Amino acid sequence: MPAALALTVPDEREPLDQVLRRYKAALVAAGCSKSTITQRLKVLAMLQGVTDGLDPRDAIADDIVLLLGRPNTQTGEPLAPTSRRTYFLALKAFYKWCEDTDRLDRSPMRRMPRPRVPAAVPHPISEADLARALDAAQGDMYAWLILGAYMGLRVHEIAKIKGEDFTGDQLVVKGKGGVEARLRVHARVEELRRVYPRAGWWFPTRWAEAGLPHVTADGVSAGVSRFFMLHGIRETAHSLRHRFVTQVLKTSGGNLRIAQEAARHSSVATTQIYTFVDPDDLGNAITALP
Repeated sequence: MPAALALTVPDEREPLDQVLRRYKAALVAAGCSKSTITQRLKVLAMLQGVTDGLDPRDAIADDIVLLLGRPNTQTGEPLAPTSRRTYFLALKAFYKWCEDTDRLDRSPMRRMPRPRVPAAVPHPISEADLARALDAAQGDMYAWLILGAYMGLRVHEIAKIKGEDFTGDQLVVKGKGGVEARLRVHARVEELRRVYPRAGWWFPTRWAEAGLPHVTADGVSAGVSRFFMLHGIRETAHSLRHRFVTQVLKTSGGNLRIAQEAARHSSVATTQIYTFVDPDDLGNAITALP
């Protein structure tokens, strides 16, 4: 009797590359920013990296834990709590989309608890460190420090600034989610306007033809961090923005709503994370009580 022939059933499941293309289109349609889309797709690639190329749709809860529990590839230390939360939320968004579009029956993260993140602490660069950094900085680095410390720009906003963003005495900033705001230009930024072009990118690259017309946010962030480290300053580019919001709170007489508008935050609670309370100011307020 002839041996039974094995029947091969073709895999009719949607190819992963097509799934990712449609997920990316869904994120665009939902109005997600370019950086958010890039980050979410990057996290999926990282999941594949720690699971030897496993299709994310085949992942189980243990596979997710492999990613969230892995050490930082650069330092060897455990991932920062904020990084774990970012990865968690990125994966949760993908699996929810898979469930909503009937590409997955059950998310591997259905019962997984959200990573705990300690309360954020303000970390503005000190006025002494800022003065020392500005004295040592030249060229674009000097401009990056000024834009962060005196206008509160995020690194991605610094990277893409151009002459046309200025109108009279105002700077038009397009921040997170494409939200546009107008900020009064500080005198130190007015000095930069005399140096940088009235039209075009302030920080162009030589690779415009390759689709990279200006420096990247990562380039600004890493550049500032290296500069600070070189000069013995233990801060990051984001410390400049914390300094800006803290100083606006002081100069406005403690008006948190003004600080919120200057920071372009949708919530006052977020602004509070940026505002550092000087122990001396707190002490003076207590001793001044009638």
